[in-house]
Amino acid sequence: MSGRPLGAVETKTLDLETLAKAHSYVLFNCNKVDEFITEHLRIVRDQNRRLREHELQRIHCETFALWFQNHVEELHTLGDQRITEELRALAGGPIEIQINSKPKRVHVDQWKNLIKNWNKEEAKKISERNKTNRAYKKMMQITGKRSYARVREELKRVSDEKDLERRHNEVWIGSYKLRVFIANRNVSRKQEDDTTLNSNALETGEWD
Repeated sequence: MSGRPLGAVETKTLDLETLAKAHSYVLFNCNKVDEFITEHLRIVRDQNRRLREHELQRIHCETFALWFQNHVEELHTLGDQRITEELRALAGGPIEIQINSKPKRVHVDQWKNLIKNWNKEEAKKISERNKTNRAYKKMMQITGKRSYARVREELKRVSDEKDLERRHNEVWIGSYKLRVFIANRNVSRKQEDDTTLNSNALETGEWD
């Protein structure tokens, strides 16, 4: 015999503050988040060495959810294999919180549509596939907002020959690095070894 509610059904919408507290409670009671909780607490202690333990714990509790969300996305971008779509969803929290975290430069309606798209199963599958593909990328572009012309001028300034016209391959080498990324499920911190491309790489085709 199936059950049924007694009396009138009342639907209540939680405010953002209550949702945030509920999200934080879930995070602090999920064993999949334990290693990140430990990492964040260590960071808080390193940055606030003069504070007492109860003050450190307060800062830790108040700032962990946002730090965790940003940290998970950063690790996902780097191709860390620990970051599953389930963990990303857990870090993002309720969709209302995700919508409320809109960057200032993004229009409200566009941000809502983007959040809805990110939460679709098909979008999650595409994201997981892209993360796998990115893990194969070894040459990382490091110029940021700098143009290749600016890189060339910077290389000329540090050269012994002041009027040296840099060759295309030298500018390219100065714009990229090899990144060796190690994701270990047994440690809480990622290990990266950025190795500058050597000048023989373009000629030999061998990357150390």
